[in-house]
Amino acid sequence: MRTYDRKNKTYIEEKETQETLLHFFYHTGPGRFLLKAVTGSGFNRLLGCYYKSRLSRHKIAKFSKKFLTDTEEIGPAQFRSFNDFFIRRQRVEADQRKSSLLAPATSRLSVYEAGKYASVRIKHTTYRIRDIVGRQGRELAGAYENGLCLVFRLAVTDYHRYIFIDDGVIKDSWHIPGILHTVRPIAEKYRVYTANSRTVSVLATEHLGEIIQIEVGALTIGAIVNHPKHKFRRGEEKGYFEYGGSTVVLLIKQDKVKLDGDIIAQSKKGVEVRVSAGEKIGVITGM
Repeated sequence: MRTYDRKNKTYIEEKETQETLLHFFYHTGPGRFLLKAVTGSGFNRLLGCYYKSRLSRHKIAKFSKKFLTDTEEIGPAQFRSFNDFFIRRQRVEADQRKSSLLAPATSRLSVYEAGKYASVRIKHTTYRIRDIVGRQGRELAGAYENGLCLVFRLAVTDYHRYIFIDDGVIKDSWHIPGILHTVRPIAEKYRVYTANSRTVSVLATEHLGEIIQIEVGALTIGAIVNHPKHKFRRGEEKGYFEYGGSTVVLLIKQDKVKLDGDIIAQSKKGVEVRVSAGEKIGVITGM
C-alpha cells in the first residue's frame, strides 16, 4: 500500500501484516463464510487471552525483527506477553505551539470534509456522522456539518497509544459495542466506522471548542483502553489499543483549523500521509 512520507517528501510502499490471510477472509468464498466468526467478540476475546499470556512471548522477537526499523532495544525478557510488548510506552514529543493542530496518534492520515446533512464520504463509502457517533451523540452531529473528519489509521506496526490534542475537559463519553473488521481498505464495503466496536468522547477544548474523538477497534482484538480522566492537557496520553490495527477519528467544526498543504494535497489524491503522535498537521485558526 502506498503512503506519503512527509518528512522525506517521498512515497513508500508499506509492508502489510497478514495480507494473505486478509485476502482469504475478504475475497474468497470459504473466507467470507468464516468471516462472521472471526470478527465476532467471542473469537477476539479468545485471541486476546492468548496475546496476554506468556505463551505469546515467542512472537516478540519475530515481530521486532520483521517490522521494527528504529534503534529501540527490544528483548522478549522485558515483557510478560506479546500484548505487553505491543502496548509498551514510547516517548511522544508533542509540538508545544498552542496554534499547532496535533496528530493524536502515529498513523496514516486521511482528511475528509463533512458535507450537507453532516455526511462524510470516507474512501468510497458515505457515512452520516450521526451513525458514526451512535444514538447517544446524534443530536451533536449536525454541528459538524461542513466541518472536517480526520481519519488516523494505525497499522499493527505503529505505536498504539494516543494523546489529547488540546487542553480541556471530557464532557461525555460512551462505548458502542460492535464487531471487529479490519480497518484496511479491503473491508470498506462492511462500513467499518459504523459496524466496528468504538468509543466516542466529546471534548470541550480550550482552542478548538467542542470536538469529538472516536477510537475504533479492529480485527485481532483492537481493545480500546481509555484512562479515567475528566480534565486533560495537550499531549497527555488519552489511552491505547491492545493488539491489532485500529483507527482514531477526529471530528472538528467548520473554520476551526487549517490543515498543512501537503496533507490536503495527498488526501485529494487518495493517498494516506504518515504522521507521528504529537506532530503538527495544521494550525488552529482564530487564535
